[in-house]
Amino acid sequence: MDSGSVTFSALTADFAKRAGLTTNKEGKATLPLSIGSFQTKPIEFTVTNAMEKIGEGSQKSDMEFTDGILGCTLFDQCKITIDYPAGKIAFSPFSDEGAKAVKGESAVVPFEYLKYKDSEKSIVGVFVPAQIETKDGKKQEVVYCIDTACNSMQVDSETAKAIGLPKVNFFQDTASGKRYDIVQAASLSLPGLRWRNVNMVVYDHGQLKLAKEQTGKHVVGLIGTWILQRYIVTFDYHNKEVTFVVPPKK
Repeated sequence: MDSGSVTFSALTADFAKRAGLTTNKEGKATLPLSIGSFQTKPIEFTVTNAMEKIGEGSQKSDMEFTDGILGCTLFDQCKITIDYPAGKIAFSPFSDEGAKAVKGESAVVPFEYLKYKDSEKSIVGVFVPAQIETKDGKKQEVVYCIDTACNSMQVDSETAKAIGLPKVNFFQDTASGKRYDIVQAASLSLPGLRWRNVNMVVYDHGQLKLAKEQTGKHVVGLIGTWILQRYIVTFDYHNKEVTFVVPPKK
């Protein structure tokens, strides 16, 4: 499941064949998805032999036991709550009433789709305003994309260098064999949230770089599981908000 840089949903050609799915001339299949007792409206799936090429940074070995990717076309259908500490996901219908923050327990972060400079079209995704602060007090207003399929926390090399984020470690990607620097910000803030001493992998994400150029927004990276795993996170595309709930102490 990918709330971030994958704006569509996809199935492997092998799964489509095993399931007896019929595709159209563009190689796409449309069908509803049943998840427990919840059923979506029909979702369009791209059928592909190269699933690893859909999510940037994925390797073929990452997708070996995966039949597909559920992208923003699923998040557009229903409210999705991911309880990271408990390892559970809940799906529910949208409501016109948005969530309300509870001080000390939850925060509601508004997000937006990014509009192209020269078009009325938008890039679908969970793009949120953020602020990075360094230990010497420098502050940079940026835009992040919250991505459930990202297993880290990222910042692009240009921003890391411009505000002088210090290197504290490195990240070894065992799948690709590549090594990336890890830098640390004194804090990272979203509306209603602030984290201190935040480690970030320095990574220049191709799709986000393109989004930055096409929209004029200072998109610097993905917020992934290094942050998300601490919370119960609800994605509400209808009201364009993400709710972070601190899980109850055991």
